[in-house]
Amino acid sequence: MFRVTDKSTNNGNTTLHITMNSCKNHELLLLEQIPMSTQLMKLKNSDGSTLLQVAAIVGYTKAANILVTRDRDLLIAKDNKDQTPLAIALSNMHTEMSWCLLNHVNTLNRE
Repeated sequence: MFRVTDKSTNNGNTTLHITMNSCKNHELLLLEQIPMSTQLMKLKNSDGSTLLQVAAIVGYTKAANILVTRDRDLLIAKDNKDQTPLAIALSNMHTEMSWCLLNHVNTLNRE
């Protein structure tokens, strides 16, 4: 049985990692297919990127909001280059994504 969380490329990308790059609203439906028992922090590709980090690369704020709501620990995840999603969004000059992630981080710090 095919699952969207299964690794589907040589570099460890899941179907979710691949579709996160396209920034289309119908890809958000795939996020809903992730079983609630799935630990999103464990869905990393060979670069060590989580789904939130891939969303940060392309500036996909809608997906970021869904992912952070599901697992707030994704905000502090570091890839193999020791970069958090916020650092990735900033380095890719995605202003809206950077503000989105910064707001989530600030909320996390207030708890």
